[in-house]
Amino acid sequence: MAQLLFNSGYLRDALAAQTQAMFSEIASVAEDDVLAVDEIEWARALAERYKLEPPRIRPNDAWFEEPQPQRLDVSWDTRRVPPPSGGPIIVDGYRSVLHVPYTGYRAAFSLQPSRHTFNPPVGRVIDGDLVQEVSYAAGSSPNWEGIKEDFIRTVELWVEFARSDIEGVNARLLNEAQMTIRIRRRMIERNRAQVQASGVRFGPPRDPNKTYIPDVIRRRPSPVMPARKDQAIPFERVLDDETFEHILNVVRLTIASSEQSPGTYADMGEEDLRQVVRAALNTHYEGAANAEAFNFGGETDILVNDHGRSLFIAECKIWAGQKGSARRLTSCLGIRPGATQNSP
Repeated sequence: MAQLLFNSGYLRDALAAQTQAMFSEIASVAEDDVLAVDEIEWARALAERYKLEPPRIRPNDAWFEEPQPQRLDVSWDTRRVPPPSGGPIIVDGYRSVLHVPYTGYRAAFSLQPSRHTFNPPVGRVIDGDLVQEVSYAAGSSPNWEGIKEDFIRTVELWVEFARSDIEGVNARLLNEAQMTIRIRRRMIERNRAQVQASGVRFGPPRDPNKTYIPDVIRRRPSPVMPARKDQAIPFERVLDDETFEHILNVVRLTIASSEQSPGTYADMGEEDLRQVVRAALNTHYEGAANAEAFNFGGETDILVNDHGRSLFIAECKIWAGQKGSARRLTSCLGIRPGATQNSP
């Protein structure tokens, strides 16, 4: 049975749903992540994820299936004499199928674009191909090239209409994503400012004697990219300011303690001295699976590393005294990648 392409709904509705899905994803992200993420990179990733590949056909790769015998109803042919008893006119014939490969958004071949004619092509959409059946009675010879060219010409016209709609929506996705992110971020900031100005305490009081690294190895949010080709945009892992300053304070106190008892540390080598600092830090912090958070790596004295990404790097310096008789740890430079350097 003949079917019409570009005639099973409206392309504008599918494109609007695609854009709305992007808005819904932005709305579903946690507020802290919305404030932390890079606005431009996130918007670009969303636009890449939700854009649709415009449809194209490949006329040069069109082909016909080998004709197969079948019985045909040719009652439509006024040149034929119907049977005396009435009913359909059935004759021997053949059936072939024209295949025209396509790429891009499959649904575009089934949905009506904003511009269209009143004569859509006849055919079906299957995986990778547009197909049109060709049936003919035995003894006749269809115009194969004419059938193929007529089908391709009509489809190309409608494909151009659909491409225009899809490319227009794709071009607006980045600005719409960025605007939506900005509006939500401002709403969150305004709400938090109002809450803070109210003077009301929300949540239980915090114990100032307990410090922790809140989510230090959590990747900042990025949209889940389509499995076909897109990759999520990686965002920088960083330590928050409060945690970084506390780490430096622990280092400062450890160094000050060593200066008050220089004799204790006089015979220690460089590695032993930095072990003192590392051990002090690991009394305050722990890494994944309760492992030590601070360790050594390469020529770096002390570091925190998450899947190959350094979150904190410290380089310790030793002073041997004016005459080289007193060896003690005097400073430890702490560096937070991606932020300004700080020295205790």
